[in-house]
Amino acid sequence: MSVEGTAQYRLQSRWALPTDVDHAWDVVESLLDSGDPFVWWDAVTVEGHDHEGMHVVTASHLGYVLRFVLTDVEVRRPDRVTVRASGDLQGHGIVRVRPDGECSAIEIDWEVETTRRWMRVVGPVARPAFVAAHGQVMRQGRKAFVRWLRPQLPVDGWE
Repeated sequence: MSVEGTAQYRLQSRWALPTDVDHAWDVVESLLDSGDPFVWWDAVTVEGHDHEGMHVVTASHLGYVLRFVLTDVEVRRPDRVTVRASGDLQGHGIVRVRPDGECSAIEIDWEVETTRRWMRVVGPVARPAFVAAHGQVMRQGRKAFVRWLRPQLPVDGWE
């Protein structure tokens, strides 16, 4: 009998951005080409690149750290960016850049499974906390992204 709980998560976020969809795509592509697409995000760090992919570390406000490798990054402008993750999180992500009136929105959809044993064991009880922690990291990410983007934009007043 296994004591491990359900480790699969579908995590969705939506970031409204104060720029049109073409500029949003230009920024996304530029960041992906830069080697560190998360340079603006304190909670997410690129530790390096090698034959396996982009090594990423993210820290939760609950005190745990997740390490994973992003691979198979595929940009399909104007529809989406897809990526695979392996390590503490195993699965895939889809990032869509969409028009939102005169502005744009980035929709981020992760379907992942936790691979760390302790997370699988406490998952049945801690799942709501894990989901909330992800939500907080993503909300902070959106705010940081808009702050980082602001000097490049003609639109003011977004926070």
